[in-house]
Amino acid sequence: MSAVFRSDEIVSIINGGTYPYPLQFYPHEVLPNKRIFNYVEVVNVQPDGTVEGPQITTETNVFEVRIFVKYNQYLDLETEDLATVENVILGLLEAGSLADKQIILESKQWVRTEIRNNPNNVHGRQSTLTVRIEEVKSTSGLGNIGGESTITIGSLTDIPFLDKPAERETEINENVYNTARNRVALSPVTYTHSFLGEIEYTKARIDELRTLKRNRAVITGITYKRPGVADEVFAGKIADVSNGAPFNNIETIVFQIERLT
Repeated sequence: MSAVFRSDEIVSIINGGTYPYPLQFYPHEVLPNKRIFNYVEVVNVQPDGTVEGPQITTETNVFEVRIFVKYNQYLDLETEDLATVENVILGLLEAGSLADKQIILESKQWVRTEIRNNPNNVHGRQSTLTVRIEEVKSTSGLGNIGGESTITIGSLTDIPFLDKPAERETEINENVYNTARNRVALSPVTYTHSFLGEIEYTKARIDELRTLKRNRAVITGITYKRPGVADEVFAGKIADVSNGAPFNNIETIVFQIERLT
């Protein structure tokens, strides 16, 4: 069952902004003969779309944020004020979040037109921005999306993972044979637990990871966070730090922690 995203959730994000003139906000389309300028309407133009695969399900809704302005002053002043309204709304949406759902701006440019469907011939402008609300989750409902995970290590706090390549638990065993030289059992000799992760590169991040590695000290309080799962807090040592920079992608850091607890 896919999620239903509501246009009033968008309205709740943008109606707290500081605008150059009073605005009314509506979570629905206002009928042309009921318009009282100036106002903003948020309309769900593509409700409840789902793309489902064997592992990941993506649920999306597409909205339009429409500004309707009636001109009451010189055109250059009206244009300047409209640009201010657009920038405030855009900034609030870029910084906004809807619980665990991701706001994606389809275009960061407002499209200005004459007022559409304008039976009263109001002299003014309409400006429209398309917004997509996206939620990515496991198809089974049991798994966690790796991209929603973070790690805290040293002075680096809640760094988002780009990828979590592996987490390996390896046990080294000694073979046990019977008198006929058939292997009949394994006897544990040692055990290792390696944690690998990939994060976006910054100089501060790689400097901190390299310092922690070169200090060779046990790092306590390493915290691995995933949604819907209790935080994992453990100690370990950094065994490897790699800094890859493929030409067709962003520069990243891959690190390996040997878990001790």
